Amino acid sequence: MNILKSKLLRGGPFLTGYLIFFPLLFILTILFTREEIHIFINGYHTHFLDDLMKIWTYFGDGMVLIIFIVLIIFISFRHFFILLAAFLISGIDVQLLKRLFFPDMARPVKYFKIHDIDYQLYLLPDVHQHGWHSFPSGHTAAAFAVFFGLALMMHSKWIQLLCFILAFGVAFSRIYLSQHFLMDVVAGSVLGVLSAWVAYVWLNRYQASWLDKPLLTLLQR
Repeated sequence: MNILKSKLLRGGPFLTGYLIFFPLLFILTILFTREEIHIFINGYHTHFLDDLMKIWTYFGDGMVLIIFIVLIIFISFRHFFILLAAFLISGIDVQLLKRLFFPDMARPVKYFKIHDIDYQLYLLPDVHQHGWHSFPSGHTAAAFAVFFGLALMMHSKWIQLLCFILAFGVAFSRIYLSQHFLMDVVAGSVLGVLSAWVAYVWLNRYQASWLDKPLLTLLQR
């Protein structure tokens, strides 16, 4: 139990990076309005970032993450169940918040139109713009849930850092593509981190030996 607590508190480069960036981003959401922050970020774009963000955002897509989680079963069943639980917990939480508590939260394009804000958003023509259910960001929550869950299970600091970069990139891509405001992705990241933490603590309580074996090992019996 002491080892488990130590690992959770340490968290590796992922948690270190998150604890640095999250407070800063949260403060920004308090000091500035959602449209001010979005206009500032939307003003910086390049063809390279256009192409990169269109691809990177798929690291938070449900189907892509499900495929990734299924492949993890070839590493160990425990890893598979932790990531699946983190993904499902974050997804359920996001949908409850979107549908029950914040159903009328407009996404950037719809928000700018409703409030008649005099600014022409830079939008990519081949990206479908959603109108509602902006808060919180489901892509961000899913990415942070899966990649933070993976970081908690990995011993390599480089893998933990890569996980943070992947999750943070998904969050940025949602703003860059004008699918969400900063406050949406900040909230999504919190849900994702908490979901991974809960799943990790919960499933590490079980000590069955088969949980720490890959699928192929059991099939060879």
